[in-house]
Amino acid sequence: MPGIPLVSIVMPVRNAASTLGECLQSILAQTLAEWELIAVDDDSGDDSPNLLQETARSDSRIRVLSPGRVGLIAAINLGNESARADLIARMDSDDIMFPERLQKQFDYLCEHPDIALVASRVELFPEEQIQSGYREYVRWQNNCLTQQQIADHIYLESPLANPSVMFRKQLFERFGGYQDGPFPEDYEFYLRLQQSGVRMAKLPETLLRWRDSEARTTRTDPRYSRQAFDEIRAEYLARDPRLHTGRPIVVWGAGRST
Repeated sequence: MPGIPLVSIVMPVRNAASTLGECLQSILAQTLAEWELIAVDDDSGDDSPNLLQETARSDSRIRVLSPGRVGLIAAINLGNESARADLIARMDSDDIMFPERLQKQFDYLCEHPDIALVASRVELFPEEQIQSGYREYVRWQNNCLTQQQIADHIYLESPLANPSVMFRKQLFERFGGYQDGPFPEDYEFYLRLQQSGVRMAKLPETLLRWRDSEARTTRTDPRYSRQAFDEIRAEYLARDPRLHTGRPIVVWGAGRST
């Protein structure tokens, strides 16, 4: 068993054989070498388990957990529980890290002890798959950088790309990780952190290639529908302490979202 890593990468995997090899290569190419990868195989029915085990046999930094079919949320939380490092980097099995991703986020969190979570800008790919609405969302997200911007705009959309985040493991221990419910688990986690006063930031560098496809979970699972986003957003907005200061409130807008 190698020494205690500086960063634990937590990556759920289910039927990702077509993209997993490229993803793993991007992890192996990281300039920060003191990492561990905790790959949680959620009972894949394709060649994903074999790819993971083959790579793990050649690199002792990789651990493969095979709990059976537990679902995405349980798989992520199991990975977080198993992390040996004080910092956890989320990753998805269809995305690609830039080589300096872990090093830059590790350095930032070491230099900013008041920040508990840091993300990065992302780049969408493949180009031919990207629709205009998603492109505009990522453009907006990539310009939501500072702790203040994230706090101010968190009710517009999720301001962070989940597979780009690195956070202190104590957040998972304090807040219990992702919750399983009829809502996007990552957005609910960020809303919960924000409402608890946790400071989050984003690096201005692009450190992740974020894959879009018709089969991605955010397109096929009702937990990521527009209605699910609206409902969890409204729930947290209603109890935001900034709305309970006794000052008058103006609701300004039109249409369904308002």
